[in-house]
Amino acid sequence: ASPDWFLKVYQMFLSKDLEVSWVELICSWAHFEKDSDYKEQEKLEAAGRPPCVKAWISHTCSTIYRPDLGALPAFEKGFRVWWANLQPEWQCEGSTKILKQQQGDLDNLHRLGKNGLVSVLAALFFW
Repeated sequence: ASPDWFLKVYQMFLSKDLEVSWVELICSWAHFEKDSDYKEQEKLEAAGRPPCVKAWISHTCSTIYRPDLGALPAFEKGFRVWWANLQPEWQCEGSTKILKQQQGDLDNLHRLGKNGLVSVLAALFFW
């Protein structure tokens, strides 16, 4: 059975009427978690994480709490830098440009559980 934290966050992510690509992303993440039996792994790197994600985590990943994003241009820039920092070196060019080619593994992004990729999805959801 799916853990309680997963079910709550999954429902939150699908609570808004968003584009099909968002629903597909959430379904892919759900399969990723399920296929790994929802096992907690290493935490996702926190360096550069947007303050709104930190605030959400400090509210125990509440499905009711909505953090303040601040100024959207600053949030977007911060999110892009954080996302680029999470990528393996071969995947990036500069501090924010992510290459589309795949030359190697993505092990450093294989972060499951409530301390994993759910934080990235939450940032996108709040955005």
